[in-house]
Amino acid sequence: MGHKRQVVHHADHSIVHGVSLHIVRGHFKSYVEGKGLGRAHIHGIFWWSPQVRGSAGRGRVVKDYQVEAT
Repeated sequence: MGHKRQVVHHADHSIVHGVSLHIVRGHFKSYVEGKGLGRAHIHGIFWWSPQVRGSAGRGRVVKDYQVEAT
């Protein structure tokens, strides 16, 4: 944690440092303990909306899912 990832990006297998473009699903963040959130140090549990992170210049992460009906 806290370290940049190494991503094989180019066809020649050269390594580009950083985070590839990817989608992060929505999730809860807990600021119940500790300093709290923001300058006002608000405490509680908060929803973080889905977002896109990283850089397309550093590669792309494509996630495919297969759903089977039961």
